[in-house]
Amino acid sequence: MPLIRWLNRHPIVFPLCLLALLAGLLASVLLDARPGLLLCGGLLALWAALRFYYGSPQSLCLSQELAEENRRARNTRDPEPLVTLCRELGEARRRPDPELRQTLAAALSLLGRTEEAERELAALLPRYARVSARRKLPLAYTAVIVHCSAGNWAAARPFLEDLEKCVAQLPRGRGWRTWQRGLASLRLAFRLGTEGGSEELLSAYRQQLTGCKDLYDQVTIHMNLARCLLDLGRGDEARPHLTFVAENGGKLAIRAEASARLAALSPAEN
Repeated sequence: MPLIRWLNRHPIVFPLCLLALLAGLLASVLLDARPGLLLCGGLLALWAALRFYYGSPQSLCLSQELAEENRRARNTRDPEPLVTLCRELGEARRRPDPELRQTLAAALSLLGRTEEAERELAALLPRYARVSARRKLPLAYTAVIVHCSAGNWAAARPFLEDLEKCVAQLPRGRGWRTWQRGLASLRLAFRLGTEGGSEELLSAYRQQLTGCKDLYDQVTIHMNLARCLLDLGRGDEARPHLTFVAENGGKLAIRAEASARLAALSPAEN
């Protein structure tokens, strides 16, 4: 990981390595040096294969560091360092990276900084219609998160519909199941925001909570359970869910929301 962190902060290394390989290949041809020709040719072939199947080495290094920081943010319920990392890595690049902007937009939304998140998302949307379904999938997912966090349900709807189509096209497997779970959670959040709480949504969220071991997911589900119950006028039942979020929400925006809603409960309910 230290090497990957260094490479992500010095992205010029990647094109320099490629140029060095090309120069080595050319020199081997000119000098009729068979070992050098085989070595440089093999390395270039490996580079091309990695790029074809997994994307550029630069993107792979970036994705690995972002994934690691995403896990840390979930474990601590604190996306602020993730925002700082995205800003730092963005400054090291001549052109803004789409994955960086997607990650930054989602992290800002979790912190309640919706205007900043929507600006980052807006910078990505001009390319949305042109990207492949594989690249459209995470972008649509991020767009739903950002718009739902901002309460912009009308803007979220077309991206949610696109997300459903993209997930339906995925081959069945582990990745498909992961996207299905994420899509199911976004569907519930969209219904809660547009329709309000209901017994059906309560049942769905309680089912999600059963067996859930991830604290980040537990915090999110407890918050949605509280919202449902408050919509139904059952503040006394919402209180323990709000308390859980207030105690375990870290720096997530929903922690502040939970605290405010707890304070707003009537004395009888509180």
